[in-house]
Amino acid sequence: MVEPDPINALFVGGPLDGETHLLAHRLPFVQTPGPGETFFARLLIDPPDAPDHLVYEIDVEATKARQGGEAILVYRCRADLR
Repeated sequence: MVEPDPINALFVGGPLDGETHLLAHRLPFVQTPGPGETFFARLLIDPPDAPDHLVYEIDVEATKARQGGEAILVYRCRADLR
């Protein structure tokens, strides 16, 4: 089981662009809902089988660049990475 490890996350691109949310876990992937789905977001260890515009993954370089200030993970939309 994954233990809670709260962290603020900044989302870049996709449907959550510019939003910051407190996440309960520091997992590498976040999936946002598609049409007809009602969840806010799924935090995942492995990449989901979902369209790239609904999936965010940790942007390691952008996260490292922010280390001088508040601890925050930067998640970038996978559609922007392709």
